[in-house]
Amino acid sequence: MHRRSPAYSSLSRRSILAAGTGVAVVGGVAALVAVLRKPRAHPASSLVPAPEPSWVYLSDPLLQAPAVFSDGTALLKARPGTMICLDLDNGSRPKWIYQGISLSPTPVLLTDGAAVALGTGATVIGVDPASGSERFTLDFGTDFQFDQLLGAYEGFSVSVLGARLERQSPEQGVATSTDAVFGVDLQARQARVIPISPEDVGIRLQPVITSDYFVYADGLRNVSVRSTRDAGALRWRHPVGYDLRPGLAVLGQTVFAIGSELIALELSTGRLRWRAKPKHGLFASLGVGGNTVYAIGNDPYGVYAFNAANGSQRWFCETPRLDGDHPIAVGPHAVYAAALENQNGFFAIEAASGRLRWNFTDGRDTGVNGWQISCDRDGHLVAHHYDRVYGLPNT
Repeated sequence: MHRRSPAYSSLSRRSILAAGTGVAVVGGVAALVAVLRKPRAHPASSLVPAPEPSWVYLSDPLLQAPAVFSDGTALLKARPGTMICLDLDNGSRPKWIYQGISLSPTPVLLTDGAAVALGTGATVIGVDPASGSERFTLDFGTDFQFDQLLGAYEGFSVSVLGARLERQSPEQGVATSTDAVFGVDLQARQARVIPISPEDVGIRLQPVITSDYFVYADGLRNVSVRSTRDAGALRWRHPVGYDLRPGLAVLGQTVFAIGSELIALELSTGRLRWRAKPKHGLFASLGVGGNTVYAIGNDPYGVYAFNAANGSQRWFCETPRLDGDHPIAVGPHAVYAAALENQNGFFAIEAASGRLRWNFTDGRDTGVNGWQISCDRDGHLVAHHYDRVYGLPNT
């Protein structure tokens, strides 16, 4: 059963930061908690102090997926299977909490006027992003298992990574399962298999999905592009090699891919437009915004900015060691990259000049739980780290 929870209910199953009191309610028992440590600036003399958070929200452990923005709010996912809506002006208490989604490590999708997430089995759930009330639940039966939302297109369709289950008989249960990508039409309430080969989904699949194209790095280290129509027909493949990273980016009509070099490919044909190399080593992750593509380099560590049209380098900002497994978050005035060690937080770099500005951290080492950073078009910055969400002002 799925339902919308009142913003301050179900205290016995979650921890909610009591605003201004320093008391958290955990498991129905009031416990005095230490005042949160103020985030500190990186000691490097060239850095200015990091901004103080406008608000902090303490929750159940958050899933490793960045926030998604909707009409002045941020939508996040937490254990045990909840969608949380936080106001960007003051997110210290949630506007609403919806219970009953899966623990899929992908962001909420905003499509067809709903915040879409997966449920159990082969269900897709749509929640009203303003009120948290359930708009629909689509169950596609026992022949499928949905594991991960991949993206949305055409305003009402989503792509899902999962498995197709083949049964010999009802008594024998599941005989075999095959990894598959599904196209789910929310309006027609239909799911169809997109014919992506097993080697394609045998790696971490991180596609970019547009109204016409399904763009991804396949298991044979090609940049591959399929149609979101025509039953997922292959449009083109561009071989890259062993060092191709799974995270791609699309800006306008150009696909960007990285490894030992950054390449720009024409989206419709796969034609090579330009390529660029780091000083040494490899590129590790990407971000795009405006007319610029950003890439993390690992020798030396830092962030490159390239003109998206012709590949000319705008700047390089050397930084402490960065986490190349997370994409660069791009805002209107700055870009943000997570430090390699999550106790060191993340760095802000001026988008125009490439100057390293500040380092924000809460100083906690949470193991494998890295920082998730999101920025909307107005510059609102939401960063979450394990069980805390920080709302940072425009800078």
